[in-house]
Amino acid sequence: RLVNLGHKSGAVAQMQGFVHNTRRPKFADPRVRRAFALAYDFESANTSLFYGLYTRVNSYFDNSELAPRGLPVGRELELLEKWRAEVPVEVFGQPYRSPVNATPAQQRDNLREALRLLGEAGWKVTNGVLRHEKTGEAMTVEFLNNDTSFDRIVLPYQRTLAKIGIRLDIRVVDATQFVERTKTYDFEMISDVYPQNLAPGNELREDFGSAAADRPASSNRIGIKSPAVDALIEEVIYAVDRAQVVSAARALDRVLM
Repeated sequence: RLVNLGHKSGAVAQMQGFVHNTRRPKFADPRVRRAFALAYDFESANTSLFYGLYTRVNSYFDNSELAPRGLPVGRELELLEKWRAEVPVEVFGQPYRSPVNATPAQQRDNLREALRLLGEAGWKVTNGVLRHEKTGEAMTVEFLNNDTSFDRIVLPYQRTLAKIGIRLDIRVVDATQFVERTKTYDFEMISDVYPQNLAPGNELREDFGSAAADRPASSNRIGIKSPAVDALIEEVIYAVDRAQVVSAARALDRVLM
């Protein structure tokens, strides 16, 4: 799951965010990834670091007709119904919306919700450290990057995660090592970009397809492996008209988010 940053523009808003490598067991549970999203204070970062120039995106196709809206209906709903047993029930509700941390009260509420979700996933805070109840493993995460200028974005996040017992270590490596480690998926967390366009096609297989998840140097650095995603990608690629592209892209986006 990504924590999303999208710049205002007239094109499809570019998806950028923190990527958890879901090949790692501790990130396999979506409740854990949701907890990390709840802890990220985009509003403060936008004010203090980005001069208020960014708008949070909630879709891989944000700022376009391909982004889902309202409840799924028509062909979009038909496509999703085929996978009802395989996808979260939230897919059939309102589109995904990122957490808001605009006030201290919202920040506290979101951290409480993060701890609740982590607890459901088997993680509890003991003596200030988040540990897995069965294995005793501490929740430590290495954020891999090749640019020290990104520290100003990650350091506040590091402090917030520490409040719920998560230790985030920032590891800065040279560009060659960063490329090699991301190509072989030898990372826990990175910042990544997933640009899309108004005419999505075969590149979706590389970004989100199950086959790409095990292929070195693919764009599926998240590690997504989902039959539903694979099927919806094919619906986008083989759509015969614009209406089918729109409905398939919206259905795909709901499942991805």
